[in-house]
Parts: sequence; C-alpha cells; structure tokens
Amino acid sequence: MKAKTYILGLIAVAALAGMFWYGDWSRSKVDNSQTASIIDQNGEQDENTGQSNEDNSANGIKVAASEANGDIILGSPEAPVTMVEYSSYLCGHCVNFHLNNLPTLIEKYVQTGKLKIIPRLVSPVELSAAVLCANEQDSFYEFNEYLFSHIQDLDSVDDVKSIVGKLGLNQEIFNACHGDNRYDDQIKDWFNKADADGVAGTPTFFINGEKIVGNQPLDVFESVIEKYSIQ
Repeated sequence: MKAKTYILGLIAVAALAGMFWYGDWSRSKVDNSQTASIIDQNGEQDENTGQSNEDNSANGIKVAASEANGDIILGSPEAPVTMVEYSSYLCGHCVNFHLNNLPTLIEKYVQTGKLKIIPRLVSPVELSAAVLCANEQDSFYEFNEYLFSHIQDLDSVDDVKSIVGKLGLNQEIFNACHGDNRYDDQIKDWFNKADADGVAGTPTFFINGEKIVGNQPLDVFESVIEKYSIQ
C-alpha cells in the first residue's frame, strides 16, 4: 500500500548531532550507524546514558492517555510537572531516550502522579497518524513505544499495520482510521507548535517551560523534574 503523502509547507530536514526531522518516511533516511548501536546491540552500554539497551517497548506497562487542546497527555492531567517532548521515530537519540530514560521517568514520576508527558511526534507523519489511530483504542503509549523499539524492522506502512495484531488491537478499526486523513490537522498543529517553540531538532523537551535539547543523561531530566515538583 502506498504511504500517504503530506505537504506541510517547508518541512525542515534538520541534522543536529544525529537528530533527523523528515516529512515523509523512508528506511534510507535512518542513520543506521547510530540506531544500530542503540537497537541491534542489545545488552551493550550506550555512551549517553550508561544503561543497557534492551527492548523496553512498554514492557506491559499501561499509561493512561487523555486529550486536551490538540495534544495527547500521558499520565494524570493534574500532575504538577509537564514535559513536552518533540521527537521523531527516525531520530537515533529519540530511540535512545525511549529505550533507556523514559521507562524510569514513567515509573518514578508519571505513575506516581508527579509528571505528565505531552508527546508531539513531528515525523514521519504516517507513523504519527498511526499512533493517533492506536490512541482510539486506548493504546497510544504501547504503540508509540513499540514503534521506537522496532523502527528498523519497519519497511512500509503495511509493516506498521502488522503491529496492530501484536498489540491486540482491532485491525479493521485501525485500518479505517489510518486509511483516511482524520489526523492531518492535529499533526500539522504539532509542526506549528514545534516552530513556535523554536525547535531545531529532535529530541527537544520542555519541562515546565525549561528547555532541554537532546537526550541528556537521566539525572538531568530527574533534577529538573524534582526542581519543579517541590515548588
């Protein structure tokens, strides 16, 4: 099946310390030298975090997702600390963050009601649409983490659809959603918000407005979250 094509004006192709931002999807656009060290060499240490690169795709964890103002909110909407995450499935450092840092942040802060995460997936857009379709079946977090953990295994949109059965979702409902353009405006809004926030590459985070560029060591995220948790 031919992937949908989106024209979103001028979509930057940004390369910032290995961070990639694309408007459409092709395996040739993945920085294989980077993602291979993250995904393929399971059990080895990642230079940025010093943690094991195992496949952490959700690990059976359920994270509630709600919607507000065109955004997905992971965790309690009442959490005192908000982390906005701009990321791309084709960004090696984004994969790194989701495999190594995010599981700890989910367990330590999201599931304890201290932190809510607002993910904005700026590329590739057909995968962003897919995870929004999964959200219709209350599986945003599981689908999102599966994509980040298995991005090198996905050659086409049909491969993305195969995830549906693996996660126990309704294939017919997902296909109907992903076959139309119902989330075009929401994805365009994420691009517009990235531009307004001065995002030059992925991943970029804003924790209660404080900007963090790149996948920093875990203690950087923890220190900023803790700072705003006690205010």
